[in-house]
Amino acid sequence: MKESGLWYLPNSENKIPGKLFLEDNKSTITLQLFTTSYLSGNKFEFANTKREDNNVELILGDTSNSPLGDITLFACSFSKLAPIGGDLYQLHYSVQFVFNYVHILQRTHLKFNHIEVLYPNSDNFYNGWNSRNYEEENPRNEYVKISNTFRIDDELSIDIVDSKRHTFSMSKNYEVKHSNHLKFNYNKTVDIDRIYQDCVTLQKMMEFSSRRKLAFIIKSAKIDFENIKNHHQHTNLILQKSDDVEKNMGHTYIYSRLTLNQKPFENRRKLNQNWLLFSGWTESEDSLNNFMKNWFQNQNLQPIYDFYLDTIDWGKDGAISNVNFNNRYLNLIQGLEAYYDYLNPEYKYINETFIAERQKVYNAIESKELKQWVGNHLRFPKQANLSYKLKFLCDKYLDILISLRANKALIKSYPYKAKEYRHKLSHGKINKTFQGEDLNSLYGFSQALLCICILDSIGMEHTQIADRIDSNPDINRQIPR
Repeated sequence: MKESGLWYLPNSENKIPGKLFLEDNKSTITLQLFTTSYLSGNKFEFANTKREDNNVELILGDTSNSPLGDITLFACSFSKLAPIGGDLYQLHYSVQFVFNYVHILQRTHLKFNHIEVLYPNSDNFYNGWNSRNYEEENPRNEYVKISNTFRIDDELSIDIVDSKRHTFSMSKNYEVKHSNHLKFNYNKTVDIDRIYQDCVTLQKMMEFSSRRKLAFIIKSAKIDFENIKNHHQHTNLILQKSDDVEKNMGHTYIYSRLTLNQKPFENRRKLNQNWLLFSGWTESEDSLNNFMKNWFQNQNLQPIYDFYLDTIDWGKDGAISNVNFNNRYLNLIQGLEAYYDYLNPEYKYINETFIAERQKVYNAIESKELKQWVGNHLRFPKQANLSYKLKFLCDKYLDILISLRANKALIKSYPYKAKEYRHKLSHGKINKTFQGEDLNSLYGFSQALLCICILDSIGMEHTQIADRIDSNPDINRQIPR
């Protein structure tokens, strides 16, 4: 997509001609200006090493003949300055976000309370057995309706919006297409950063359940009229329906460099619900809602979730290297160790208290020699080693591992073998990058164990965990037997 227009800073009269490029194949958004000066109006000074406009928060665009209408560019960074001729230059900016149909004058005005988001395979995740009864008496009726609402917390609820439409063509007599999208509803306006954080959090939950890398696209968002320049001119806004005028909310569509790539939607293999760890097909509405709530609430566990998610993305460029495989094994062990620490807050409290008290003692000493002695000899209290932590987790989830028919000899030896390989890899005590079949078994067991920990963290019962993993061929095969 390419849009031409005049571009300028908020509350500035210095308008510069240029073009906006949204390149799906490169996942980039670039603003190209033809100018003799910066957007601020200051001339280029090439003798000065300090460059203006390195980072520009907001740039407004007038593209009257464009389908995008008024445009606001957010989070722009200098990309390139190239001479054209004489005093004329091409000034390029890399753009993170594009909001169309609106001019927003301040960063603090980028607040929204309703957004519509697309996720691939979301219909299989959220629509369960009840979806079979969605059809009306007349099967040819088209509809757009909310099929379910999940309440995440006091501020956020997520609507599942299903739609059905019909197409007619010369080659196909009749075709019915079902789809759905998600609507994030906030009880107050929230910043764009919060919106993307919530979208990514939900994306990770769906990736965990499906063991597939997913994406999302924000279709539209509602913004308060008061935060839009010339908001009284409704021709510059797309309104979802007439009562939005009374609510003083207008629509904008959002393009982002982070979600510009639509290949996950265009070139995707339909993910069958049988490959999902949990979904609307395996859980009741209340149970799925609780899992989602817990996933969002577990913000301090998100780094542990990330360790696991990185091990399920093997890419499409062939086998990964031994070095990459070894590093992923180390990440799994780090995730398990971090989860043990999470389960034992007393350990964290003891260490934090010790650090604070030791510092008080250190500050009270005047003698440099004595301070040095205290620093060298007043050590941290004894803490659990890695093998103890791994054995703790194996014992905690032993009933699940036995139910899944995991190799009993490996369960017993795992804490010590896993520690041995972790120390070899992390301390460089290796003669070759390929560590043999033992590491493959330890890797598969570690991945399954961390998966069990994550399911436990969102409130799934042990018997449920065993059933879900046993019926999921993608994870079940990871368990050494």
